[in-house]
Amino acid sequence: MSHTCVSCALEFPDVPTQRGHMKSDWHRYNLKRRVAQLPAISEAVFNEKIALMAQEDAPEDRSSKKQVTKKDVRRQQKEALQQQRRELLAKREALQEKFKGLNLDNNETTEPKTAEKGPAEPINDQKSTETPAEPASDAPKDVEQPEISQEEQLLAEKLANRVEIPVTTCLFCPMKKQLNFATLDENLDHMFKAHGLYIPEKKYLVDPAGLITYLGEKARLG
Repeated sequence: MSHTCVSCALEFPDVPTQRGHMKSDWHRYNLKRRVAQLPAISEAVFNEKIALMAQEDAPEDRSSKKQVTKKDVRRQQKEALQQQRRELLAKREALQEKFKGLNLDNNETTEPKTAEKGPAEPINDQKSTETPAEPASDAPKDVEQPEISQEEQLLAEKLANRVEIPVTTCLFCPMKKQLNFATLDENLDHMFKAHGLYIPEKKYLVDPAGLITYLGEKARLG
């Protein structure tokens, strides 16, 4: 049984060789080109591009005084995840407040008004010369409702129908066949082998569970 790499159009005799190839920079580059709907390049062309980039960046590397440390990378990743979470929560709360206000306006306009009954007027045999007043209309006036954009309405429906996906559940398998694993690491290993989910610079990732939770929210909300 042969093992293939669709991104690089290669075949491998066994699984270890295939895994080693998928960890290479060449495979990662072709994977990004595939996502961008670009054709794959050969390993020789890739190596030429790397050598050319190294020559162009060499003067900058020598003149640069400050280098990015592992601590800086972890801090930047953590701040990016926190910012994305805050934006999602703020957008969800704004939509909930907006729809809450719309429901209150609808309840107020649909309540029927009851006419107050005054004391009964005495019966007079003589004909009154005054013209009877026209009865007031109890029909509620139309209240203009704020327009909701199609994008906001679609997002509100997604929020109402969202389903929480645990971090130990595969994000790619169909809903009827979703696989659940005992640990997050087993789930990540499955999504890497079966679906090609690759996390760059994984050793610097400080919150894998937060990343999978965010990807699950993006998959549900778009």
